[in-house]
Amino acid sequence: MYMGIKLMIKINGMSTDFFTCNVGVRQGENLSPFLLALYINDLEYFLQEKGIIGLQSITNSIEEELMLYLKLLILLYADDTVIMAESADDLQYALNEFFIYCTQWKLNVNVDKTKFLIFSKGPLMKRQFYYNGGVIENVKEFKYLGIIFSRSGSFCKAKKHLCEQAQKAMYGIIRKIRLFDLPISCQFDLFDKVVLPVLIYGCEIWGYENLQVVERIHLKFLKHIFQMKSSTPSFMVYGETGRFPIYINVYSRMISYWATLLQGCDFKIVNVLHKFLHTQYLNGTVKNPWFECIQRILSMCGLSNIWNQQKNINGKWITNIVKQRLQDQFIQTWSSDMFNSSKGKIYRTFKIDFGPEKYLEKLSKKFRANFLKFRTTNHRLPIETGRWIGIPYNERFCVLCNESKIADEFHYILECSTLSNIRKEYLHKKEMSTDSVKKSKVKKTTISDKRHLVSTTKRKFQPLAEYLDTADKHKKRDHLQSLGSALKDVLPNACLFKGLQVQTKQGSEQTQRSNEEQVLRSSRENSHDKETQIDNQNGLQVQTKGLEQVVCSKTANSQNEEDHNDTQNE
Repeated sequence: MYMGIKLMIKINGMSTDFFTCNVGVRQGENLSPFLLALYINDLEYFLQEKGIIGLQSITNSIEEELMLYLKLLILLYADDTVIMAESADDLQYALNEFFIYCTQWKLNVNVDKTKFLIFSKGPLMKRQFYYNGGVIENVKEFKYLGIIFSRSGSFCKAKKHLCEQAQKAMYGIIRKIRLFDLPISCQFDLFDKVVLPVLIYGCEIWGYENLQVVERIHLKFLKHIFQMKSSTPSFMVYGETGRFPIYINVYSRMISYWATLLQGCDFKIVNVLHKFLHTQYLNGTVKNPWFECIQRILSMCGLSNIWNQQKNINGKWITNIVKQRLQDQFIQTWSSDMFNSSKGKIYRTFKIDFGPEKYLEKLSKKFRANFLKFRTTNHRLPIETGRWIGIPYNERFCVLCNESKIADEFHYILECSTLSNIRKEYLHKKEMSTDSVKKSKVKKTTISDKRHLVSTTKRKFQPLAEYLDTADKHKKRDHLQSLGSALKDVLPNACLFKGLQVQTKQGSEQTQRSNEEQVLRSSRENSHDKETQIDNQNGLQVQTKGLEQVVCSKTANSQNEEDHNDTQNE
């Protein structure tokens, strides 16, 4: 196969002449691990014949509880070999016999790369081990197949190492982003394809531990590409980008791996150990944090029955269900954090639903960065700078006008008199008359005023306009159901209707005014949305999302009288 193949060595830009090599295979050749596996296939049988017992206590327990014969004394993966023992004398004896095997088959062991690790939470053993006369180094942690195993059984150093590798990959794609000026969707995709696999490598095993150090890399990337401060609240970062935290991916992978273990072959080592540890966990013999995490995830998602049964499980289905429910729960937590945070008073007035904002793709890089900073309190307005130097909230006044008002985003856009000329230039006159309602005052409005507001903005308030123009009672109900979503997008910062009541007298040709409206207040102070609809014979009460209360009660008049009344109100 290698007939006619010659080799050459390059060193410091200089190369040797071509020469032939009759030993080994070429670097990167696929035959290398395959031939090695065939060559050392009898290593396990050789060690068993020499009386090496390995993990005797574990294998005896498995044989008693599961009625399965299993010997754990060695693990082989490619050219990596792990020899296991329960005592120091057994390990040294296994090393001596392993040296005899390698000498017999002319195999060389790199002693410098060979380490031994003792899993124990007690003091470090001072015992030394030897291989072919050389001392083997005693270490506190060892990297095996890309995961660092610590002597205490913790994966903290493994997560730290993965975060360091992922951070290197992250800065690599950031350089590409700056070089080619990639769109936001492509930047997110690069992170998911390049950085995320490195960050959550092996998370099926270590995912039960604290994941904050992993999520920190994700938030660092998002804040870096959008030029946000490190102190920017996480709910703002997630809300603007529409990204979910990494723990959802980790928990979904853990559930998928757990389902795979339940469906796998009963005679594989990993399946046997899973079944044994699960039995020990249910009996209360041991406390296993991995099983506790799996049980907690299923309980969080309302799937406790699956944990109790553990039979006939569809791995793909349960993984999708867990991921979807974790996402729904995160959205609820995100909304709660936004309304409970002192820095979210303005943000929650225009951020209603969780999801990526369209301006991230439509605006240029310069305007996108400025707009994002304004929305996420990454500015130097007095409302934010006063927080840094300890000024009370009620004393963070505007420095441009002498009105002694809190200098927040709302004030500079809609209230500050110094900026009135700029406001007139960029804001529509009708929008200014609607949005410039003072936040802390109550203004009474008549029914005709509200109908005038609808007539002037009929294009934006299409559901409400169709309600007023429609005579059919059933169509009115359909228009009212979509009223909340329309107002939510059109008036995020403007006033809200409250307490509008209309009563009609049976047999009367003209509708009389009832109680005038009570409040027009800023949606910034309205932290609870309600959505109910009650329709009965005597009246119709509608409360739509984004409105505190819109009540329209009518008596059961004839169809002609209702048409006549609506026409006069218009």
